[in-house]
Amino acid sequence: MIEIYRIKFPKERLHELTIEERSLFFLLGYAANQIAIFKKLTVFATNIDSEARARSMVEGAQSQILVRHLVGVVAEAWELIDKRFLRKPIGNEYRLSRLGPMGKTSIANLQKHFGSSNILNKIRNQYAFHHPYNAEVDTAFAAAAATPEFDDEWNWYLAKENINCFYFISDVVVVHGILKAIGEDDLIVAQQKLHRELNTASEEIIRFTSAFFDALLHKYFAPEIVAEVVERVTDAPIAFDVHLPFYVEPPDESQLTPEGTLKRSDAPNSESISEGHNKD
Repeated sequence: MIEIYRIKFPKERLHELTIEERSLFFLLGYAANQIAIFKKLTVFATNIDSEARARSMVEGAQSQILVRHLVGVVAEAWELIDKRFLRKPIGNEYRLSRLGPMGKTSIANLQKHFGSSNILNKIRNQYAFHHPYNAEVDTAFAAAAATPEFDDEWNWYLAKENINCFYFISDVVVVHGILKAIGEDDLIVAQQKLHRELNTASEEIIRFTSAFFDALLHKYFAPEIVAEVVERVTDAPIAFDVHLPFYVEPPDESQLTPEGTLKRSDAPNSESISEGHNKD
């Protein structure tokens, strides 16, 4: 059973925070929300249960796309902490007199982690939230083309619905670009290295966020802050039992636009999907 607690924050009390504190209060919570969601999605996406090759290949690539976006979210969260906490007066105040041991340790670990490795930032800058430059794409293409293990993977997997189309060949090239960014030639070794760094950074960011919230609540809201149980979830699935498929069946063709995208329920009727795709 999962107990859900609610803490109410009166708006007038939030006005008492400084602008810097209020921004971090909101943005660190926003970053923690994103990390939690993408972590769950990556777990769900890696619970692949299909033996069909095309489906398993696409769903495997889907899981890696979600991992890359989690990398971007984690790298952005560190940028927030580094630039708007550590490099500002608020950072000095909280580190000197307000953060507890867990928060100080997390900060030290994050500084050490991002100071010794730039893998997460490289992937964030080139593949998560941005696209690589032509020279980087060409280098990745050359590396992929020279890898015999990928000789059978230069494929598109298409369906009449655009939401079910996957341009696998693009992911092949991107994967090899990421290998170069990580500094590894072996895909399995690179994935293990990436996941280790990602897990370390994300866990430390969540620990710091929790420590910062504790310090801020103690400064402005303690001791009257109250957490109340508002719901008990008794039917939550086990995380490793949840599967996030790539291929989805629309209710019927009337739910698709001629271009193969999902139609809004209030959109006017349009021509059939086959007519839309057969037009010159």
